[in-house]
Amino acid sequence: MVMCMEYFKKLQCYKPKKAIIDSPISIEEVALLQNSVDKDILGRIKFINRSQQSIIAIFVHLSAFNIAGEPIQVEKERYIYQDMKINPGELYGNKIPLHLSDDTRLLSVKLDKVVFENGTIWDASTGTECEYITQEEISIPDIIVDEMRKELSTYFPHIEYIHYYYEEGENFWECTCGKVNHISNETCSFCENGRDAQKKYLVQDKLIPLMAQNAHDKQEKEEEETRKILEEARIEKEKRFAEREKEKQQFKEVEAKDKKIKLCILIVSLICISLAIIVSFYQRKNPNKNTYNNEQEILDSENSREEQETFDINSKEKYSKEIVETDQSEYENNRKNIAQYFIDPDSKDTIMISNLLACKNKDREYFEKYTGVNLANLETYEPDSPNFNGEYSIKYTLNDITLFDQRGFLNIYFKKENTEADYLLDEISFSFDKQPDDRQEFCISNVKKMLGKDYDSYQDDPNYGIYCSWEYEFLKVTILDVAFNTDVATTDICFS
Repeated sequence: MVMCMEYFKKLQCYKPKKAIIDSPISIEEVALLQNSVDKDILGRIKFINRSQQSIIAIFVHLSAFNIAGEPIQVEKERYIYQDMKINPGELYGNKIPLHLSDDTRLLSVKLDKVVFENGTIWDASTGTECEYITQEEISIPDIIVDEMRKELSTYFPHIEYIHYYYEEGENFWECTCGKVNHISNETCSFCENGRDAQKKYLVQDKLIPLMAQNAHDKQEKEEEETRKILEEARIEKEKRFAEREKEKQQFKEVEAKDKKIKLCILIVSLICISLAIIVSFYQRKNPNKNTYNNEQEILDSENSREEQETFDINSKEKYSKEIVETDQSEYENNRKNIAQYFIDPDSKDTIMISNLLACKNKDREYFEKYTGVNLANLETYEPDSPNFNGEYSIKYTLNDITLFDQRGFLNIYFKKENTEADYLLDEISFSFDKQPDDRQEFCISNVKKMLGKDYDSYQDDPNYGIYCSWEYEFLKVTILDVAFNTDVATTDICFS
């Protein structure tokens, strides 16, 4: 018979106050229950095997009393639990009912014998009875469970049996596993944890301060880790700021050099013009000067002009070289700044996207130089094309590009602010050649794979693609409906 607790009312429930020292089994609970339907009275006894052997039978003596404390006859005063097997540390008896008289209001239980699986028998009459000391259960806060387990495992080989605080009586001690041991036992006969270590560490005066110290140490450790993270973030931010300031300073220096070169050219030109005027004036004032001097002056003038031309060529070459070096530095910085926001900066997808986006707001010549893409060989849509949406003046479409291991079309858009401005790279988008059935999940999972971001806002439409653009100092990655150009979820990452 299996007892379901919601159908029974507890009339009595207690743990015996007396125990037998070194008993292989302990009585954990004696309960008197009343069936809520037919009012039958049932007894229930819970045992725990506190030995290292399996138990196959338990003999107990039962005594019953009415509400006035008068004895009531029990059908089986000597009750035998048998035809079962209780393994070491196992609870038994929770679902085994004892049928009692309807007048029973108190049930008393005493151990008699225990039969082990190997045939040996333990007799309660050979043991010594003691007054059981109620043990308080050890409660360790969740945040320091691992720390306490690690620290206590140094002293206790079987830490899994530590449940209660250590208690000691006149001729016995109660192990933290619940076993009542004789005072002469150095280790528990059940869990084998040592008595001296329990007495030193598993009493309230020692364990509670130890738990408090562990909690304090862990809190300090977490605060220190948080402080380090914040400090590293601050240093990284200052580093990026210093790099941007350095780039600005380098750009200013290039501009200053440019101005100096132009000023030198202007000064030299003025000097040459002035010399020509002076020579011309001098020749008019001295018409009879010999031919030799005239020829020498002409030769000097030609030499001066050649030197000036050589100077101009060298200056322009130097200026052009400085501009090229500045462009190269700017492009590399842009590409690195973009790539650092991807989980894997060295992946082929990251390299392709960062190479293209690094040319944002640059002209066609700049784009072709640093990406190696020849736009003249690509398909082009002009403003009067039916595929042109009216916003861009030039649209290039690059076929057979692989992104996320999928073939597709890479669209490169150039735009100019007004009729007099140059065409500058404005946007780059990607659409798949062959759309997978789970395109929406495919795109979201791959954007998350590249940027480590979650996208929890999107429409229930399977036609989604990946759209990337760089606006001001933001890298913008968008999942959108390619057919209707509808933004669904966007993440902006600032380079600050």
